[in-house]
Amino acid sequence: MSHCTKRTGLTSALVAGALASLALLAVPGHAAIIPATTIGEGRLKPIGSAVHFTDKIVTRVYTDRYYIEEPDRSAGIAVILLREYVPGQVVEVQGTLALEGGELVVDPATDTPAPDTPLTPLAPLGMNQRDSVRPLSEGLLVQVWGKVVASKPFGGAFRIEDGSGLLDSASNPGLRIYTGGVVGSPLVDTYVRVTGVRGSVTGNAGDVPVVRINSEQDVEILKEPIM
Repeated sequence: MSHCTKRTGLTSALVAGALASLALLAVPGHAAIIPATTIGEGRLKPIGSAVHFTDKIVTRVYTDRYYIEEPDRSAGIAVILLREYVPGQVVEVQGTLALEGGELVVDPATDTPAPDTPLTPLAPLGMNQRDSVRPLSEGLLVQVWGKVVASKPFGGAFRIEDGSGLLDSASNPGLRIYTGGVVGSPLVDTYVRVTGVRGSVTGNAGDVPVVRINSEQDVEILKEPIM
């Protein structure tokens, strides 16, 4: 058999294989294979795009969503809750990008914990408030600090200011800490260190960056106010 005949046969086999794969994807019940990307790459895609993330670390779990990060903490994103996870679990997620209350999230078609993988909790990234509100910080587990400048003990939020001069879209000073009503808010003039995920909520003046907490341990009192 000539080299030309061999090459022609090989090409025909490759074409036949490709056509068979396309035919398989057209069969009901067989979803298209989405190439895996980093979270940072996925976040750059348009809303409605399909995404696929593998070997990502769960950082926080809330009542309606959980957050995943790259192992090197370079990027994170929220995933709408399908099943219960714990921080440190390694997961694979496939789904569609969506906006939920002003925040980029994955609406998952599937999410699967990695089998036989030890928990590997990630430490938070310490950030000043100006860095924490940058778009690339959304979805990351962060640690921020400052003086409480506004507090609603039963309103589900308080604000802290670290001297950065940060103003939100409604010209409110400082960074909003969103408690979700699960954690009480400290008094005004208390100095605190807060650990949570940098998310976003939609307010009257547009989307507002927030840090989401879900435990009293997320708020460390550094200095009580002078009464």
